[in-house]
Amino acid sequence: MNKVRIARCDLEASEIALGCMRIASLSNQDIATLIHTALDEGINFFDHADVYAGGNSEKSLLKHWT
Repeated sequence: MNKVRIARCDLEASEIALGCMRIASLSNQDIATLIHTALDEGINFFDHADVYAGGNSEKSLLKHWT
């Protein structure tokens, strides 16, 4: 996966982002599989705006992140 350096810092993000707008409707297992598959493929840029599904998409993502 190609990475893009973020300006003025030492961070790099994947050129492809995983959109998480609808993950709140997935099962816990499906969310875990989605996240781990993305990471395994080199995706480290997750679009998880706090307004998606009234904040529940972000909560679902963060619950599985740790």
